[in-house]
Amino acid sequence: MRLKSQDKLMASHSELADEGAIQIVIIKTTVDKILSQPLADIGGKSLLTKEIDEALINVKIDIAMHCMKDVPTYLPDKTILPCNLQREDIRDAFISSSAASLAELPEASTVGTASLKRSH
Repeated sequence: MRLKSQDKLMASHSELADEGAIQIVIIKTTVDKILSQPLADIGGKSLLTKEIDEALINVKIDIAMHCMKDVPTYLPDKTILPCNLQREDIRDAFISSSAASLAELPEASTVGTASLKRSH
């Protein structure tokens, strides 16, 4: 995902595509390394951005790129969110075996999702 965002950034700011204009540092996070366990068991959603934010705070990188769905509600101290890249269609998909819309779902319907942010 991050490399796809890098390509979008460079496409929208052609000066960054010039050789030597920027250096891309790929940070392999704990989430990237531990694939055998659920995210909740190894520290939760905050791990998706934590180690990259630490590299930013410790001045090992100058900017960080995150998928917005992974950014915590409260940013770490010493960080700001100054801009967002233009996004593609961000709507979730509605899939049902019986209802054509959310309005047609029976009262007290159960909704399934794979997103940890939406589980309660």
